[in-house]
Amino acid sequence: MIDNILIQEISNTYIKNRGITAAVLRLDLLHPVVSGNKIYKLKYYIEKALYQEKEEIVSFGGAHSNHLAATAFMAKENGLKSIGYVRGERPPLFSDTLLDCEHYGMELKFTERKKFDALQIDCEESNKPGSLIIPYGGYGRIGALGAKEILSFKEAGNYNLIMASAGSGTMGAGLILSLQKH
Repeated sequence: MIDNILIQEISNTYIKNRGITAAVLRLDLLHPVVSGNKIYKLKYYIEKALYQEKEEIVSFGGAHSNHLAATAFMAKENGLKSIGYVRGERPPLFSDTLLDCEHYGMELKFTERKKFDALQIDCEESNKPGSLIIPYGGYGRIGALGAKEILSFKEAGNYNLIMASAGSGTMGAGLILSLQKH
C-alpha cells in the first residue's frame, strides 16, 4: 500500500546543519476519501463485517469527523449500509464532512453531547445481529491491527525515531505493535 512516492523528505538549513534526515509519510495521499490512517484502521472492521455477512456498519463521530466520512465511503464501496451517530444537535447547515457522509449513503443520527459517550456502550450492548459497530475513530484492537500495517514498508527500518499525532491511541498502539528492536 505504501510506495516511495508517499515518503516526502523534509529539508531545510536547520536540519541539514545538524546532520538530520527527516521525512513525512504522506498517508493523506493514499486515497481521496479514506485518507490518513483511516484506510488502515477501517480495513479489518470492513473485512469482519463482510466475513460475518453483516448488513450495516454503525459508527460514531463529530460533525467534522473524517472517520465517519471514511466509514460511509468504505461501507458503500463494500455494499454495506452505514449509520453514523453524530455528537451534537443537527446543525441548520451541514459541514462538508456530513454532506459527504450523506452522499455516500450514511444515515446520520444526531445525539446530544451529554448522551454521546454513553451511546456507544448502549449500542454495543444492544447490537443488532446484522450490524457491526466500529467504535469512535476506529478505536480498538481491530483498528490497531490495521494500523500495525502502516510501518510495513521496507524503508521504515531506515528511521530510528517515529513521531505521530494521536487521537484515540489506536494508531499509536498499531505502530508500537509493528516496531522492530532497532
